[in-house]
Amino acid sequence: MSQPHELELLCNELELKFQGVIVGEGSSADAIKSNFFTKALCAYFLHAYADVDINQAVASIVDGREDNGIDAIHVDSDNIIWLLQSKYIKNGNQEPDLGDVTKFTKNGVIDLLGMKFERFATIPPQLRGQIEHALDQPNVQVKGVLVHTGNVLHEDRTRQFADIEKDYNDDSRPEYIKFHDFGLQKMINLFLQQRNQTEINEPNIVLENFGKKTQPYIAYYGVMDAKDLCALGRRYEEQLVDRNIRVYKGSTKVNKEIEHTLANDINNFFYFNNGITFLCTDIREKPPISRNKTEGKFDVKGLSVINGAQTVGTIASKQESFYQDKNIKVLATFIKLDDLNSSVSQKITEYRNLQNNVDLKDFSSLDERQQRWSEILKISNLNYIIKSSSGNVALTDTLLTLKEVARYLACSYSGRNSPNFIVAANSSVDKLLKSPLSKKRKREDDPLKNAYDDLFHDSLSSSELWKLGQVGRITIQTIKARASTEANLIDNQDLSSKSILEEGAFMILHLVYIKIKSQLNLATPSLSTDEQTIISQNIDVIAEKLVQVINTETWNKQASSIFTNLSDCRRIKGLMMVALAAAQTASEGV
Repeated sequence: MSQPHELELLCNELELKFQGVIVGEGSSADAIKSNFFTKALCAYFLHAYADVDINQAVASIVDGREDNGIDAIHVDSDNIIWLLQSKYIKNGNQEPDLGDVTKFTKNGVIDLLGMKFERFATIPPQLRGQIEHALDQPNVQVKGVLVHTGNVLHEDRTRQFADIEKDYNDDSRPEYIKFHDFGLQKMINLFLQQRNQTEINEPNIVLENFGKKTQPYIAYYGVMDAKDLCALGRRYEEQLVDRNIRVYKGSTKVNKEIEHTLANDINNFFYFNNGITFLCTDIREKPPISRNKTEGKFDVKGLSVINGAQTVGTIASKQESFYQDKNIKVLATFIKLDDLNSSVSQKITEYRNLQNNVDLKDFSSLDERQQRWSEILKISNLNYIIKSSSGNVALTDTLLTLKEVARYLACSYSGRNSPNFIVAANSSVDKLLKSPLSKKRKREDDPLKNAYDDLFHDSLSSSELWKLGQVGRITIQTIKARASTEANLIDNQDLSSKSILEEGAFMILHLVYIKIKSQLNLATPSLSTDEQTIISQNIDVIAEKLVQVINTETWNKQASSIFTNLSDCRRIKGLMMVALAAAQTASEGV
């Protein structure tokens, strides 16, 4: 099995940072390479996630023959003890062995908390002293991290984490120990964050008449001056609204209304506007602390607008001087989340935007998987556009859009309800992209109620998405071009080849996927010459056979009606599968 594209990129980064610094060990070249990546994963995590100096991160590695299941240990100045076990999984499609996880938790972590250092031959005396000192402090925190390049852990692994947390945490120290699972997807997210370095930190956010909520998440809400919002918007531009499901769209009806209020009804701007919601990784009130909360100054990290992009964009479209002598206020909410890629973040963003006119496909761009696929492909100079914009995007060989890919993936769907997906691809693609929140409005028996998750599932890789997208575009473009050369004539009441090809393009694509999907190397995004040949050959055969099959039946309707009708599509697929099987048998001389 080929290495996934995402893992290949991560390994390239590990080699770039640690080759010659970390030395792999083993009895073979493969073993040495695997050991190198295992150690490098530890160092990379500590550097990128725990903000440890890269040399210190390397020095934290204690991997060895008698490490008692712990591969890296770091004690920071805040008395946080990082305990890591790492596993390099070459195919990216498995999980760490249960025995290895057990050795890490029930042996290594528990022994270290009990300071049984005689069981750790690889811990040097200086590090031992740091551990002992930290464990003796009332504010000590222990973070156990399983770093690996596999998929999601099964319950028999994660249950061990939960059991130890239950045993050691109590009311006086509710977060004494906490375990974290960092598999391939999270490591890729970390890798992308390191590449982009887009975090916005603002040390002097001013809120007037503010309030605070502490449970379940810390949030501050109050009034911001439009002048300050203008400065933020102009300073960071689209970076500030990167997590919003819509970027600023220029001169839209909504924005014109905001502009009109700014120009003609300043006193009512606060009342006419929905306000702005920010997510952040940290927010702290700066001294002097306001007792009556009339005005507070805040240090905010990881700042991002998740609702109100149009308001920020419109305000920032004017110069800061415009607001100098004007009393324009905007309601603002700041919500603190440790992980801005979490499901909680997605839900907050969705619900905060439900009141607004947002395209269904926009909600899909909130999915951290979509963001990850887009960023990974960007590294390979491939543009996967997941956010809506103000105009049509010019399609090129290196650009695919979310809406386009959704249609293609729908045709690649091989489940029992595949005709439903084909019809949706042909006529109502928005059904494929509905937010999970919209499922409440769907009938329980609707075959498309989980369409988005069926198509954009957890195991879908960026390379598979791109390659299937390429197959889809090539097929559709080829069929449309072929249709344009056909005469738009009907003989003997038959449907024209032109109309069959034009309207049946997605049915043809579905059958192409059935025939060739198993022959594609989905670990790499680019199509090989052999793969392109296979695609072309199957398009020709299937297109010709579809015209024949359609015109052996009586329809009494236009082709456009046939291929958007569920019953007709089921019938056509059945007929085509029989016809293609017969053609293959004949070609094999059986």
